[in-house]
Amino acid sequence: MRRKSYTKKNPHTLLKFIVGIFVVGSILGGFIYIRPQISIPSVPTDAESSLISKLGTYARSFITSDTGISQYVKSLVGEGIETQPFEPGTNSSKENEVLIGKVAVVSDSHASVDTFSEVIKRIRSEDVDMILHLGDVSIGGEIDQFMGIKNVLDESGIPYYVLPGDHDYNWVPQYDLQNFTRVFNEVSVSGSARLIEYMGMSFVLFDNSGKDTDSTVIEPLIDLLESLPENSPVYLFTVSPFTNPYFETKQDSQGEAVLEKLSKYPIRQIFSGDTHIFSRYTDEETNVTTTTVGATGDYKNPLPQYVIVEFFDNGEFEIKSKPAVDLESGD
Repeated sequence: MRRKSYTKKNPHTLLKFIVGIFVVGSILGGFIYIRPQISIPSVPTDAESSLISKLGTYARSFITSDTGISQYVKSLVGEGIETQPFEPGTNSSKENEVLIGKVAVVSDSHASVDTFSEVIKRIRSEDVDMILHLGDVSIGGEIDQFMGIKNVLDESGIPYYVLPGDHDYNWVPQYDLQNFTRVFNEVSVSGSARLIEYMGMSFVLFDNSGKDTDSTVIEPLIDLLESLPENSPVYLFTVSPFTNPYFETKQDSQGEAVLEKLSKYPIRQIFSGDTHIFSRYTDEETNVTTTTVGATGDYKNPLPQYVIVEFFDNGEFEIKSKPAVDLESGD
């Protein structure tokens, strides 16, 4: 059971609190003001979304730093506030819940061995039971790139499973996943769906690296879902999101139809990679919620991040985005 901690009121932090709110408000307010002036489209670009994510992370780090601002925020709200910040898009913490499991979800390492190694070091300190990699292990499907990431995962000592992304197809002698399956073999999920039973829950890994999920591609997934016990909570892990309100190019052309079929099953959450940012959204038509987990490599990614998912004995779960702000990333 997790222990809550409390803080005392500190009236001397009022000035620091006002300064903090002014700085953060100025940054975000300026962005909101300038956006229509320079005709930024309503759908954010990759770079814009990364900037927003990074600003939010820095703002949160500033407010919760040792300046005392976080303590004053708690004093305004009241005593008894849990020191661990509530993560946007997660289930809130509840009393009398017992942690029964914890997994790490990563994606898009893109052969960035050094950065990925640092991320895995942090994950090891989280005491997780499993690592799930949602694809784009490499840049172009080369065996040496796969081996670099595999060695890091092997050395962690944590059980793991890997989905292939569209960057994991090799080009020679033909365009396929031969190199990927050769390297990852038993821990891979390629061209189908795979069930992992975990703490009374069903983790379903589905390879949709081909992007468009027609009736033939989705058939193994539907068959697997049909075979599951009715009382088993299902968590679905995919390479790419079926739908995405932020990036039209990062979604399945058949995504709405797929979600319509999936909405008939007890899927608690869909986790996806490919977008390089953390986000969470619910499809209005089907009420299916998707979380994109961010990227753990340098390729087109200014902020490496991963996700920790905690599971509790009362059936609740909590999703925590873990941005690695202090890690230097490439382009």
